[in-house]
Amino acid sequence: MTFAELPLDARLLAGVESMGYHLPTPVQRRAIPAALSGRDVLALAATGTGKTAAYALPLLQRLLDGPRGQLRGLVVVPTRELAEQIHDHIRRLGSMTRLRSATIYGGVGIMSAGPAPAHRGGDRGGLPRPPAGPSAARQPGCIRP
Repeated sequence: MTFAELPLDARLLAGVESMGYHLPTPVQRRAIPAALSGRDVLALAATGTGKTAAYALPLLQRLLDGPRGQLRGLVVVPTRELAEQIHDHIRRLGSMTRLRSATIYGGVGIMSAGPAPAHRGGDRGGLPRPPAGPSAARQPGCIRP
């Protein structure tokens, strides 16, 4: 299977190509069609296997077809570094579209470019922890490459 065989807009396929992707990874081959069909997906795969594109491409595809000028998608992650990494990935995948992405996180002033204060203790500010470990793999819709 190639990316061109997936039901993705040509502008997204151009973004995929601009990032140097040629063939979907196993997690992408299984997750993208499921997400595009409207199914909930929980994917577990190692770092560097393409999980971000596996959910970002279906998200961008849905956003292309909907109304503009309002918040329509939200990705919640546990760290600002991961938020910036995902933002960059989404921006690059959607570079041929007119969709916009932004990151929002706490710990730094709105105009500050410096590092945030160090995280202390186990308090996550009321943020839920994502499912992890063996129990997460048994949840309905879990996809493993």
